[in-house]
Amino acid sequence: MSLSFQIRDTHEQMHGKRKRESRRQQAPIGQVVGQPLSPLTLSEMNALPSLPSQSFDAHSNWALHYHIFASRGHLGSKANKVMGRLSLTRTASTDVEVVIAGEQRIAYAVGNERRMIAQVHLSRDASGTPRKWSMSTRFVSRSGTVRDELNLDLRGQVHGKTIALSRNGRQSQVPFLGNLCCDWGLIDTLQRNPHDWTNGNTFAYLEEFQMLKHNHQLIYGGLSEQAWGESKIKLHQFHQLGRGIGPIEYWLTETGLLVLFTTFSIAYILDANA
Repeated sequence: MSLSFQIRDTHEQMHGKRKRESRRQQAPIGQVVGQPLSPLTLSEMNALPSLPSQSFDAHSNWALHYHIFASRGHLGSKANKVMGRLSLTRTASTDVEVVIAGEQRIAYAVGNERRMIAQVHLSRDASGTPRKWSMSTRFVSRSGTVRDELNLDLRGQVHGKTIALSRNGRQSQVPFLGNLCCDWGLIDTLQRNPHDWTNGNTFAYLEEFQMLKHNHQLIYGGLSEQAWGESKIKLHQFHQLGRGIGPIEYWLTETGLLVLFTTFSIAYILDANA
């Protein structure tokens, strides 16, 4: 399938652009967003980069970069801003396994930056089951000092229906039922097998490679035309619901590229320059 754009003539395009810019300029800081974050609301906040590429092969090796945008709930607020970035790289290491390596950086108002580096080995099955992973988290002050007391070094491995975890050397065993998915693994398998998730099966969700959340489900929300800045794009929408998290919304192009995912007031927006 190909990416679809809505093309308008120059007069109509410029007229619509002036109307939108005027509306945004007039929007007071106190104007509440009024609906969950989506391509439309992010377009109204001028938070979206240029349209993503039309070509994408989810089964190949890829590198994706997202900037992390935080909304304060008001359209005109200067507090709406990019607070970090996420970079992911996929490598098909064998016929039965892929590796996702990534780095996430988030800056906090107090001046600390949270840096997370992780690598996860996934089965090349429909669920993208995590096999083993490692993660290190550091908090770095504005002066560059590492807050050693907040360091986290995590190792994990799946044995049957049990997760063996090591947090800073402390061992634990966590049982789970059914399929197991994790944050970055879900990104990979959702891009590879988007419609395998519409059968209503539940799964256990491993958040940040250590917090196990049960009875999760992905629900397909359909294909629709969405605003993307001053343009239009057709996107598939998926809803993730389950215990222990707020709803997560995923938006994918017709070629399967994940261009946006949101939860509460945070949006991860695909941006080659992130």
